[in-house]
Amino acid sequence: MEHSFTNKKRIKHSLIVGIIAGAIFVAYIIASMIVNSVIASKYDKIHHFEDISVCSAFDQYVVDAKVSDKYIKDIEFVDSYVRKLNYEGREFTLYAYEFENADLSKQYWYNVKGQSIEQDIYYRSSTNTFGSELTVVYNNSAYRIKAGSTQEFIEVKKLINSVFTIEIR
Repeated sequence: MEHSFTNKKRIKHSLIVGIIAGAIFVAYIIASMIVNSVIASKYDKIHHFEDISVCSAFDQYVVDAKVSDKYIKDIEFVDSYVRKLNYEGREFTLYAYEFENADLSKQYWYNVKGQSIEQDIYYRSSTNTFGSELTVVYNNSAYRIKAGSTQEFIEVKKLINSVFTIEIR
C-alpha cells in the first residue's frame, strides 16, 4: 500500500515540475518575441531598389550563388538576384526579382505570404526567436530577405538600405 502511495507522489511531483518547466518555456518565448519587436522597431527603415542591377553591389558577400526560391514557382521574371550572403559574419539570403508587371510581383507576395494584396507598394517584416524576414513589393519588383536574430536582421537591413535607394518607410 505504501509503495503505491510513493509512486503517486512521484507522478504528482513530476507533473508539477513539467508544468512549471512548460510555463517557464512559454514565458521565455513570449518575452523573446516582445524584446525582438522592441529592438526591431528601433530600426524600421525599408528601402527598395530602383533597378535590380544594383544588387551586384552585394557580390562581394556571396557565399552561395545557387540558392533556389520555393515561392517563385512558375512566375516568370525579367531578372533576378537570389544569393546567400555573409556580411560581417551575418548570414542572410536575398531573393530579388524584377517582373514584367505589378500583378506578377503581387503573385509572388501571395506565394510567400498566402494573402492577396491590392497595393503596388507593400511590405511586411517579422522577427522572432527562430529568424527574421522582410518581404517587399514595389510596383513590378519584389525582394525578400531571410536572416537570423533580430540584431543580425537590423544590420542586414542597414546594408540593404545603403544599396537600395527608394525609401518606402
